[in-house]
Amino acid sequence: MEDSVVVRFRKNAEKQDGRPAAYKLVGGAWRPYSWRQYWDGSRGFAGALIGLGHEPGQAVTIVGNNCPEWVMADVGAMIARGVPAGIYQTSEPHQVAYVTNHCEAIVCVCLLYTSPSPRDVEES
Repeated sequence: MEDSVVVRFRKNAEKQDGRPAAYKLVGGAWRPYSWRQYWDGSRGFAGALIGLGHEPGQAVTIVGNNCPEWVMADVGAMIARGVPAGIYQTSEPHQVAYVTNHCEAIVCVCLLYTSPSPRDVEES
């Protein structure tokens, strides 16, 4: 059996199943993501890529903050036998375009993040 990020991720999801893999701040509260949710989300993303016509070896660029969805896109691209290419969230649009075009990605995942407003912080 091959040893890869995907194989290790899947095995860990099977072993850890419902245990938290990561947390994300949502509406002022930390929401856990289980290893099973991570794996299922990654597989779902892989299926969506394939449904869009993704072929093995094609690149997928991912731009956004560090969050569970970023990891699911990264691992999902690998499940679809693609090559994930991370782009810093601080990159300018022309830099995102350069990386996306340079690696010939047909998909660029852009994860939007909005920081809480002062009112949201006061209410939590």
